[in-house]
Amino acid sequence: MMTERDAEMLLPFYLNGTLSAEETDDVEQALTEHPELREELAFLRALREHMESQRDSTNSPGELGLRRLQQQLNSTEPKPVKQGWRMAAIAASFMLVLQTALTWQNDESVHFTPAGGGSEAGITGTLVSVTFVPSATEQQIRAVLLDSNSLIINGPSALGIYQLVVDDTDKQALARLEAQSIIESLQVQ
Repeated sequence: MMTERDAEMLLPFYLNGTLSAEETDDVEQALTEHPELREELAFLRALREHMESQRDSTNSPGELGLRRLQQQLNSTEPKPVKQGWRMAAIAASFMLVLQTALTWQNDESVHFTPAGGGSEAGITGTLVSVTFVPSATEQQIRAVLLDSNSLIINGPSALGIYQLVVDDTDKQALARLEAQSIIESLQVQ
């Protein structure tokens, strides 16, 4: 004998007519015994009818949509492309070139002011970013700066980076600065 749960699982197959004769008899007997199964079968019938009516509905692109797509693909005449974006891209490129040209730095000397605001206004030289080893003392840093003919123009930053100007007239100053053991990192700007 078939349980109510088994009969409920077979209802879609019963509705489609795909059950064996024995299973069909068992499901029909369960339908007479359980009114909730009859309600479930009525719901499945209504759902099936609704789905079948939706197949012919215009909600789906179906054949009409397929024909329209094929016509668009077979169209030999390309649609005109608007040129507005090209003009905007050319204008933006021109502005970028103009800005680069205006801000380009030649080999002219750059004038710096020392961080202490001393009287050496208009110092020229190579800009260098430097970090010192954490154990470096103020006296050691001062000795390195004097030896390499350098001035602090900014720093230390929150990361311990100093910006220095190395005098360009002393050709070996940058090499002496790089050779110092208390220099942790050095980057020429």
